[in-house]
Amino acid sequence: MHIRCKKAISAILATIILFLAACSAAQQLPPIVEETPPPQINEEAAIAPEDLAEVEPIEPAEPREDDSEELEPDELADHEHFDVWCFSNFESIRQPLYLSSETAHGDVSMEHLVFMSDNLRNRAAFSYQELDAAVWIVEELLAIGFAWEDIQVQEFTQSETSQWVWDGSLLALKQAGQAEGIEFRQLSQNIILTIPGRSEQTIIVTAHYDSWTTPGASDNASSMALLLESAQRMLYIDNYYTLVYGFFGAHEIGRVGANYYFQSLSAAQRENILFMLSADILLGTHFIYKAGFIEDNAHAENNVSMKIHEVADNLRMRYDIDLITFDLRPHAGGDELVFAEKGHTVVGLIALNIDEYGNFFGYYAHTEFDCVHHYNEIMPGMMERAMWFFSIFLEMILLAEY
Repeated sequence: MHIRCKKAISAILATIILFLAACSAAQQLPPIVEETPPPQINEEAAIAPEDLAEVEPIEPAEPREDDSEELEPDELADHEHFDVWCFSNFESIRQPLYLSSETAHGDVSMEHLVFMSDNLRNRAAFSYQELDAAVWIVEELLAIGFAWEDIQVQEFTQSETSQWVWDGSLLALKQAGQAEGIEFRQLSQNIILTIPGRSEQTIIVTAHYDSWTTPGASDNASSMALLLESAQRMLYIDNYYTLVYGFFGAHEIGRVGANYYFQSLSAAQRENILFMLSADILLGTHFIYKAGFIEDNAHAENNVSMKIHEVADNLRMRYDIDLITFDLRPHAGGDELVFAEKGHTVVGLIALNIDEYGNFFGYYAHTEFDCVHHYNEIMPGMMERAMWFFSIFLEMILLAEY
């Protein structure tokens, strides 16, 4: 690894970022202007899951040297070196995906989703593939126009987060990873982006970017893609609330990244949380949200959650969308549960499907079929419709007055 002078690279990056920001500033993005009909699912072209052709085997990643053996205990205790890694491996700031006031909601998300499903699969917690995804996220944020100072990288080790790991989950993940040629390391990381607003009250928007040993399109590249499009759209909007986008690692083994992030918050930062929103598994035919907080081990409502319901009602009326709401349940849910169990108001976004018996189910989570190309075969248009909907829903939530 060739580590270059951090100050010199910082100056170069800052110059390029200012140039990109100046170019992008001309494209001020107004909130939701489209009134076009939502993308439709092509049910006639759909292929039944049982009729799918046999999946092509995923080529194992090229083995890399596992640096976990090279790190001394004192280095693991002081592992704030991700920024040095990024600077020493960052070649150039690429152009962002095109986005203007006329770009349909969900279009940018779909491009990110396809890229992650094809090129950043097998993003297992504490793996090099997960690290590759983290570096890609940083690169995308810089390309969009955010400065390095807007981005915080939180590294954590397996040992210091072991209290949150579900029993046997990390071992099962590593065993599954061996068959795919996945190399593991001692570190994982969160990527935290902050967009300052006029108020110190904060809306935290999160998704985990790790996956099982699969392409992980729905779980959870779909939500990662949503957050990247949202951040690009919100960059030049005069936000009242401060927006924090949390891209969490090591979710699949125990919400580790979310727990680590919450524990890193000061008392003042926790006090300023207006609500936390978590997106997890967004590819499906039925759109679902949860809003509220947990009190006395039960679902509870407040003025913020009631405003979320109002936003959802407006969305139903505008687009005739069948939007379902669920109550929060203690000990059940995604990363939002980490905040809900501490008394914070949360919102959860998810998409599911309904079988012939009226039961909800997800498409192929944690299997090799969790891939954009198979979803296109099974139900053409489903992904586009889901990403369109959640992009608009999230933007309406972020721009509402609470």
